[in-house]
Amino acid sequence: MWPILSDFIPVLLAFGIDRLFRGFPNRFHTIDVFGFVLDWLISRAPNLERSFLRFLYGGLIVCIGTAAVGGIGLLLQQLFALLPWPIQWIATAIVLKLTLALYNVALATEEVFETLKSADVLRARALVRY
Repeated sequence: MWPILSDFIPVLLAFGIDRLFRGFPNRFHTIDVFGFVLDWLISRAPNLERSFLRFLYGGLIVCIGTAAVGGIGLLLQQLFALLPWPIQWIATAIVLKLTLALYNVALATEEVFETLKSADVLRARALVRY
């Protein structure tokens, strides 16, 4: 099989899963988990008057977060390489679906847009939050 096709099939499967099963509630989405972790780390930022030290703390969070997410990705890639190709495609598609929420993003954007058109700012804020 062509390597490019083998790499593209999980993407198509992920879009299919996204379209078929829609998405998770926002509280259980990976972006919300990242937001929770960032809020927790920011709340523990050193209470220093020098903004440069807070800047360094933020840079450290970015570096550690990037390394952690990249490490998880590399680990999954190595583990999935051990699976037979149909299961590998499905596993890759499921993990990719966790990072995609195209259908939900489109629906949420439209809902917030319609709410803002009706000048209901408080409801729009609530929609953006959850």
